[in-house]
Parts: sequence; C-alpha cells; structure tokens
Amino acid sequence: MTSVEYRCLPEEGGLFKIVQVLFEERPVLIFGRMGEFHKNMLRAFLEEKGIPIEMVPSRKYPEHKVPSPDGDRYRVVGMGEMSISAAYKRISKPGGGSVDYQIGTDPAFDELLKTSPPEGWKYGWGD
Repeated sequence: MTSVEYRCLPEEGGLFKIVQVLFEERPVLIFGRMGEFHKNMLRAFLEEKGIPIEMVPSRKYPEHKVPSPDGDRYRVVGMGEMSISAAYKRISKPGGGSVDYQIGTDPAFDELLKTSPPEGWKYGWGD
C-alpha cells in the first residue's frame, strides 16, 4: 500500500488549504492556512526540495504567474481545502479547488487518504 506523506500537518483543528502532489511518484499532501495561496504553498515545497521553479500563466488570470503544476520530479494532481480535528485526530474528505490553477481535489488521491491517514489519525468524522 502506498502511504501519503503529510507536510505541515496543523496542530490545531479547522479548515485548511491543501495541495496534492506526486513527488517522485509518491503522494504528498501539503497543508496551509486558509489565507495562503495554493501557488505559494507549492512554491515553498519546491524550494524546500531544491527543484527549479518554472513560472507559468495562471489559468484564471493569465497576467499572473504561478509555479508550474508539472515539473522535474513532481506533478500537482489536486488543490482544495480540508477540515481536520486535531483534538480527535481526524481528517475529512477534501473538497473545493484552486482559482489560479482551475483544478479541484483528485478523486484517486482522496481515496488514498482513506487508507493512509496520518499515523494515529482516522479518516472521516464517524467510527
């Protein structure tokens, strides 16, 4: 079974932005605060990994540049939001999408989250 790597897993509960990435074909879920932009979350991840960043036009606002969703060793497969309960150690089904990239969350990645929540956590709100 492929396990998901969770980056910046919040210590408090709430609604968070997420970026779903395949990095060297391994699934990575990146969390950010709701005020952050998906493009900045992706940029920070790529910088951390030492990957050169190619800037491309936003799909919604072509006059704005965003990091490419595809590049050397990575591919963005989804973007959106996710609720988590840190107190109960639960993650929810992702939803929403990204304005700049004009994509939502990836159904295949979403299914993987069900079988690979963070260690010691559960997927969903019921037992």
